[in-house]
Amino acid sequence: MNTTRYVVALVALVTYPAALLFWFLIHPFARRWRQIGAAWTYTITLSVITGVGALMYAWRGPPLSVEYGWSERRAGVAIVLLAIGLTIEALCRRSLSARILIGLPELLADRRGDRLLQEGIYARIRHPRYVGAAFGIVAVALFANYLATYLLAVVFFPVIYLITVLEERELVDRFGEAYRTYQRRVPRFIPRLRVRAL
Repeated sequence: MNTTRYVVALVALVTYPAALLFWFLIHPFARRWRQIGAAWTYTITLSVITGVGALMYAWRGPPLSVEYGWSERRAGVAIVLLAIGLTIEALCRRSLSARILIGLPELLADRRGDRLLQEGIYARIRHPRYVGAAFGIVAVALFANYLATYLLAVVFFPVIYLITVLEERELVDRFGEAYRTYQRRVPRFIPRLRVRAL
């Protein structure tokens, strides 16, 4: 089990910072990326995040030097959290095409066919993929039980909040008042509990 926990921690260390960086590179600069085109955007951003992943892998020794051992109870909690995260992601996939999953709408100058998602889980929360990812990173931290994974989980929350703010600016730019209305109607991360009127 120690090898499995180490591999999980290593994969998280290499992929989570790179994935977050990708969205940090895309959303604030979406207009500029549209000008140079999707192919160049992906070439540049994927080169940068691949480099970051390689640096994290090369530097894996210090971050993965502190681990706290195995606990079946903690692993059980991790599995439940991971199942919740994967369920949320599966609900998202019902509304998301492959082009949306890779961020293509943000990069295309041609806005025809661009639509605001408001159905399915997106009718309950505006950013369900980030919520699912939050459950996932906490699950990874609990399962791996390395200091590095706990630090990743702690850093994840303010970073994903900032990415969300930047993404919403870009969505307002793309959809205007329709997105502002959606923001007023649908909460960002935590769904409202609806009380039925008697």
